[in-house]
Amino acid sequence: MSQDKSTGNWIYSDYSNIKKIDVDDKKLRLNIHQKVNIEPFHYLSAIKMNSTYLEIANRNYNFYGLYSLLAGGFFILFCIILPIYALVDTIIYQIENGFSLIMYFVILIFFGVFFLANYKVGYKYFKKFEYKSFYYLPIRFNRKNKKVYVFTREGEEKIYDWDELFFYIATVDWLYGIKKVELRAAKVDADDNIEFSFSLNSPTPFAEDTKQCLSYWEFIRHYMEDGPQYFYIDAKSLESFNESKLCFCNDIDQKLESYEMSKLRLFYNYKPLGVVDLILVAPIFYPWLWVRRYFMKYQAKIPYWSAEVNEACKVEENDPYIVDSSINKYFEIRLFPSRMAVRKEYLKND
Repeated sequence: MSQDKSTGNWIYSDYSNIKKIDVDDKKLRLNIHQKVNIEPFHYLSAIKMNSTYLEIANRNYNFYGLYSLLAGGFFILFCIILPIYALVDTIIYQIENGFSLIMYFVILIFFGVFFLANYKVGYKYFKKFEYKSFYYLPIRFNRKNKKVYVFTREGEEKIYDWDELFFYIATVDWLYGIKKVELRAAKVDADDNIEFSFSLNSPTPFAEDTKQCLSYWEFIRHYMEDGPQYFYIDAKSLESFNESKLCFCNDIDQKLESYEMSKLRLFYNYKPLGVVDLILVAPIFYPWLWVRRYFMKYQAKIPYWSAEVNEACKVEENDPYIVDSSINKYFEIRLFPSRMAVRKEYLKND
């Protein structure tokens, strides 16, 4: 499996003009007409579905606010708390042992280095990916005109034919040499040069092994090739529920994420962890939740499709397969043992 280089990073995708498609990529190409022998699952990626198009949010959405938290946390710790502590400690030391100009400058240099490191890493990515940015990047799969609409970080709309895109599983760097796989789509020219590439990974951080990528791919592929019928569930017949059904949509369609939605998204980040691990990550969860909500309210931009795209994706009246966030009230996300379940109050036999 080949490894891609990009101008972005594993958290926020930025994959334009990466490289050529190589032999390994071609071996891992996914055939849009060939069913994958695996149960499809949406991995909480959908925004809405109907007979005309499926709209999803990609991986960027799940991590919104993370760089803000890291940049702010490092700044508070290394640029405020520790320097104040060191200054007070130095003053006390000087009072007790005499003035030491060298020690004073060593402390200033030490924390100056930390400040620059924080600025270079945290603030750089915060400004690039989160400051007054779109807090999610939608992708539309129109099964009627066989088009894929991609909303970029710059606010541009890219439109590709479903049949012309090169879908494959790539290996990408994460942290400290750890590698992960992701589902990716690319527009490739006649010489195998990648003109544009974008991540299709769902906004679920644990859907990152090959099996899960294939399960998510089959969700998209099946919709485009075979229609929405398999994923639709009628609220009047919840007893027939299974996890392949589209029973959750992110409530972010042309609006900011609600507080409850923020909690739900971050909760699902930690869903696969054990009880002890969940307790340990609580100090990260709540600051991240607060930062995410603050920046959602005051910094985030909402992505709006152009009139041309909306016209091309016009939904017919009385479409029998419309699914949106209104479906969420019937289901709950569980930690163990399953991923989704019908809420008890909606089960007739309960």
